[in-house]
Amino acid sequence: MVNHCISGDIKEVGLDLWEKGWDILDICKALYISWSSLYHWRRIFDKFGAVTRPPLPLRGRTCIISCAVLEAIHIVYKSNPEIYLDELQFWLAIHHDIAISVPALQQNLEDAGLTNKILHKIAAEHDEVLCAEWRENITQNFSSTGDEFVFADEISKNNH
Repeated sequence: MVNHCISGDIKEVGLDLWEKGWDILDICKALYISWSSLYHWRRIFDKFGAVTRPPLPLRGRTCIISCAVLEAIHIVYKSNPEIYLDELQFWLAIHHDIAISVPALQQNLEDAGLTNKILHKIAAEHDEVLCAEWRENITQNFSSTGDEFVFADEISKNNH
């Protein structure tokens, strides 16, 4: 019986039987538990009001970055697409008073759909100089006849 997980229901039943006046040894035999576990559950119940401890404050989900801060991160990546996560972490601490670890920051960015590839794409798409060059290239080199387009049909491609 060492180191096995006992459900909260069994723990509640054990404490309930103890409160109803059952002998501790009878409870232990009926539920296949040790008497020290029963006393341990009683201490936890008296302290927290439940048979299981609440999770520690340092455990659980990572810090969730708000939408406003995500928009600010978008702006930072537009102006500097080569920024590293530790630099972004420092920027968040200074400008938004958010203390977050680099792994948690990466996880939050991935959860929001902001992978490195997408952030670079966002930065490249919103570069005004590149957009202006592209527009000028299209207006100079596009003849409006459709001769510029090439289509490849690979449906009947033979791999041999």
